[in-house]
Amino acid sequence: GEALHLVPRIGVLGVGCRRGTTAQQLEEAFAAFCAASGLSPAAVCAAASIDLKKDEPGLAAFCKAHGWPITFYPADELR
Repeated sequence: GEALHLVPRIGVLGVGCRRGTTAQQLEEAFAAFCAASGLSPAAVCAAASIDLKKDEPGLAAFCKAHGWPITFYPADELR
C-alpha cells in the first residue's frame, strides 16, 4: 500500500577519498554504504572531510549534486 516515510535530515557524511576520486566513484560508494547500513540517502544534510581534500573536484561535484554544504577540518581536529 501507500505509506508516508518521513526521514529527518540529520546526518553529516564524513568523506575520505584518494586524490583524483571522481564524483561517480563517490556516488557508487555512497550508494553501497547506504544499502549496507540501511541509511536513507535523504537523511544526509551535509558532508565533511579533511582540509587536504578541499580542492578535489570529484568531492565538490558529488556534494553539489546532492545539495550538501561541505566543511573541511584540519587533521589535528579530526584526531
